[in-house]
Amino acid sequence: MKVEHAKPKVGSIVSIDRGDFLSGRHAGEIQRLLVERSALVFPGMHLTDEEQLQFARTIGEVHLVGGDKELQNISMDPEINPVADYTRGAFYWHIDGANDPVPAKATMLSARVLPAANEGGGTSVANTYAAYADLPVARKQALEGICVRHALEASQRYINPAPALAELKRWQSYPVQTHPLVWHHRHGQASLLLGNTCHYVEDMDIA
Repeated sequence: MKVEHAKPKVGSIVSIDRGDFLSGRHAGEIQRLLVERSALVFPGMHLTDEEQLQFARTIGEVHLVGGDKELQNISMDPEINPVADYTRGAFYWHIDGANDPVPAKATMLSARVLPAANEGGGTSVANTYAAYADLPVARKQALEGICVRHALEASQRYINPAPALAELKRWQSYPVQTHPLVWHHRHGQASLLLGNTCHYVEDMDIA
């Protein structure tokens, strides 16, 4: 397995034998890289749906989308993605699974159909481990213990700041989760859990 860092603090390109990739032989190394680099690219794999799930199971439990589906198409076409309207909220900075009791360890994307050049489809990634590590000690201490409420409504208001009452009630029907702003992981490191799902900070007035 060969690793090339794309940027100083985020992103690595991993060259690995296809058989080793699917077998889980390097699962431990890949998980450590995920923590260190936040985003990994495995070029030229051309995985089938079954192979994508096979690899995903080598590094953790597969989360069912909507409670019953192992895979989801990311598309703005409602005939392909029945929740395309809600997907628009993911155009802004977010952490996948922030509206769940426990956010996802990782998200795996396979590029099957891409838009034409300069017509969208780009995905940016931030390393919130590095962001936390770079904070001054006093700032880290100030953030410790702060809890944030995450809600679908918050992310959707970026797209539609003045929803109709029926739409607002639909957003508010989804569960709201409380998470610490500073997430302390079992492996000993900490990261920031933030993004456009942040609705408000507990015990603070809403601006």
